Amino acid sequence: MDLEQGDVNMSTVLPAGAGVLVPYHGDTSAVSTVPGRDVVNLYLATLRTDAGRRAMLSALRTLAGWVGVSDPRGVSWHTLGAGVAALVARVQGHPTWARANQLRYECALAGVMKACWRVGLMDRETLSRVCDFPRTKVLRRVGHHAAGRQLSRAELGALAQAAGALSTHDTCQKRDRAFVALMVGCGLRREETVTLAYTDDLSHMTIHGKGGRERDLVPPGWVVRVLAEWVAVRGTYAGPLLAPVTKHGRVRVGAVWSVAGASKRWVELCTRAGVVCTPHDTRRTWITEQLTRGTDLALVARAVGHVNVTTTAGYDRRGISALEELAAQSVSPGGFDMVPVEL
Repeated sequence: MDLEQGDVNMSTVLPAGAGVLVPYHGDTSAVSTVPGRDVVNLYLATLRTDAGRRAMLSALRTLAGWVGVSDPRGVSWHTLGAGVAALVARVQGHPTWARANQLRYECALAGVMKACWRVGLMDRETLSRVCDFPRTKVLRRVGHHAAGRQLSRAELGALAQAAGALSTHDTCQKRDRAFVALMVGCGLRREETVTLAYTDDLSHMTIHGKGGRERDLVPPGWVVRVLAEWVAVRGTYAGPLLAPVTKHGRVRVGAVWSVAGASKRWVELCTRAGVVCTPHDTRRTWITEQLTRGTDLALVARAVGHVNVTTTAGYDRRGISALEELAAQSVSPGGFDMVPVEL
């Protein structure tokens, strides 16, 4: 039986170690950008964050490489036909990818197919058929068994000391201390620290968080003092609060400190402090400490920008000792304190 245009020979993609998948059987007309209908850009435009767009574009670039094209914008995704199932099979059969990574590729593929439907390159029935594949389920453990961990007070102190000693310039030291203070003392996301705008009142600020949602930030007094030290050298100009600093110690006021730059600085601070952690571990630590103090879960979720309190509960990293303490506080309802009967 002859293959229709756009179909894929499954045997060329299913082996885990397969090289380039060529789905078009020499028909180069299928490997061309649809004029005026850049479905990749349309799909990326539906994503809410720059980080999400970068992640999905990277996934599409890999998928395009599997069909023999270097740029995902050069693939006519709507002509893949059975190739969609072949790509999914290769993603789900990858020997080293984690389930969450596999799901990211599946979502990217389904998203670009939906973009094809939006611009009229395929009908609803075709969209339902090509996207009718079982999605990878990601089962995450909760509590102290989940990814990430809670940092100790000694580790947090070491990060603060590293922030004040990593650079020889006082300006950079104050910027680094402000960076660590926002991460440790407020539980912010890494992206939120670099987009936080300067305001005259450092004790009440507004965060533009994930998904474009805004929330109020009321930092602790010690964080406000650290921020005030940084503002004293930064100046009271409009723009991002944390600005890039040149190697000569000059503040680039108004410039945006990139997420990549902040991440690199965090790695340098952790190396200097001798602490192994990710930026998000400070967020887990802050939430865990608040729950340990007995702070209302809904209030903690509001402070960190979680829409669902279940998400906040997933950041709880209290160890097995917390469960042991909970068991020790349990009181018998009565009727169980009987003398054992010898048989």
